[in-house]
Amino acid sequence: MAYEHELKLELLDIDGEPFPHAEDGDPVQFAAEFEVGRRPGVKPGMTFVMPFAQPFGALDLAPGAQYLVRLSLDGASHDEWRAKFRIRNAPPAQLAA
Repeated sequence: MAYEHELKLELLDIDGEPFPHAEDGDPVQFAAEFEVGRRPGVKPGMTFVMPFAQPFGALDLAPGAQYLVRLSLDGASHDEWRAKFRIRNAPPAQLAA
């Protein structure tokens, strides 16, 4: 038996608002549908790993600002499916001797 799911990743500002692409103002997000099924012999409740990568291009993220990536699965999201991160300030430029 196979199960169909919808996955969505969103980049949000620290207030939870969608972060826009600089070029067109559309929210930075990724959505995909996928299907999983249990192979013969795999016990119910086993964990499956689904690696993926999605390039978003250049983003204008402000140094020192915090952002949030939110994962939704089939329209549901939980706090533990969110990841906060901060953009580090660039190190001071080194002067050539």
